[in-house]
Amino acid sequence: MKKIVYTFIITLWVLAIASIFRASANENLGTYDFHVEMLPGVCGTQKEVERFAEDNNYIPLNYSLGREGSKADGEPVFIVTYWVNEDVTQTMATVQVPNDGSACILYISFDVIHNENELRPGKGI
Repeated sequence: MKKIVYTFIITLWVLAIASIFRASANENLGTYDFHVEMLPGVCGTQKEVERFAEDNNYIPLNYSLGREGSKADGEPVFIVTYWVNEDVTQTMATVQVPNDGSACILYISFDVIHNENELRPGKGI
């Protein structure tokens, strides 16, 4: 029973995040022919996501803020962390709502190909 309640709570949390993305995307990107998809992801506590990252040799590459209304001056509503493994051949993206304690792994990707033209000194990356 406890597992069912936990799964239900996580599902509600993911749906809430999706509705934030949907509202933001529709408000700021309405001139494009986009639609919102329910993407696969897994969620747990922030500490558990960090434990997974450490166990699989992922390190944070960068952090960014998702802002209300997809506007640069909007209030922060979520934090995205982009992770890479030690040899930078794998990536992982996570999202966390501040003060919630939960985080979701949005994806893990493999076989990373670097755009060497953009990864050079003085390019700003």
